[in-house]
Amino acid sequence: MDGSLGSQIDMSRVLARPDCKNDDNDKSSRPHKRKRSEGDATNPGGDVEEMRRITKLDQPGKVGVEEKQSWVAKVRRLGQNIDELHIARLTMAKQIEELKKEHLNKDNTIVERDLTILSFKDKISRRDKDIFHQQGRIIQRDLKVNEYKQEILDLKERNHLLMLDNRTLNELAARVVPVPQPRKPTYVPYPNPAIRNRSDYRHRDAPRRDDRFKTGRAAPPPRDPRKCTAPGQYGSNAYWDLGLCKMHFMDRAQCPRGDVCEWSHTPLDGNERGYVYMLGERGRQFLTLSDRILYKKNLAQ
Repeated sequence: MDGSLGSQIDMSRVLARPDCKNDDNDKSSRPHKRKRSEGDATNPGGDVEEMRRITKLDQPGKVGVEEKQSWVAKVRRLGQNIDELHIARLTMAKQIEELKKEHLNKDNTIVERDLTILSFKDKISRRDKDIFHQQGRIIQRDLKVNEYKQEILDLKERNHLLMLDNRTLNELAARVVPVPQPRKPTYVPYPNPAIRNRSDYRHRDAPRRDDRFKTGRAAPPPRDPRKCTAPGQYGSNAYWDLGLCKMHFMDRAQCPRGDVCEWSHTPLDGNERGYVYMLGERGRQFLTLSDRILYKKNLAQ
């Protein structure tokens, strides 16, 4: 039904009927009472019944002019209401379509947001795995550092104990009186330089300048002269060379070869010290210097 429903009734023909009289006493002119349909208030079917009844107004001798006019006005209002309802329905349908589009857009936005959240969760999961791996490496490094620190502490403690032992040994060595080591006796050179410097006068323990003895025996093997104390240091000459180690008797440092040195480390005996003392100022200076150096070396051991 639309707004053209009122045109279905020829109102001019209804109003022009001569037999339509306004007689209250004429029962035939009175309109029949219409039973209101059950759906008139709530059911649109009531409007249909109403329209069917209105179409019967063109029957002669049934209704009056005023009542016809009232019913025509009602029909017009009803058509207007129907048009308004139709427009409202179209507007509502348009709004529903817009709401559906908006809802669909919101659903798409929610899906995109969910995908973004899943992507971020995946990144966070990978980052957590990397963090866990790095934390494991840090823990291993800390364990290694702790092991090294403990090893350092153990080495420091061991070094401290060794230093205590070394100090104890040095104190004990300082308390020990050095005893001259036994050695083979040697000849004391003749005091007279004229006799001592003769070519046939030899000290049996002194190295020779000649390649051979007069008896034909081979001389001792050559040794490094830089490590030997020159005879001139204590006032002697090459004919009476004691073969003393220069580093042992004349230097504050210890000889690196020690007991296997090719030069003598044996302390001078009484005869040798007496003869060196007789050689003059150089001999006495040599004895003083060597005694002081040997004393300090014994204390340092």
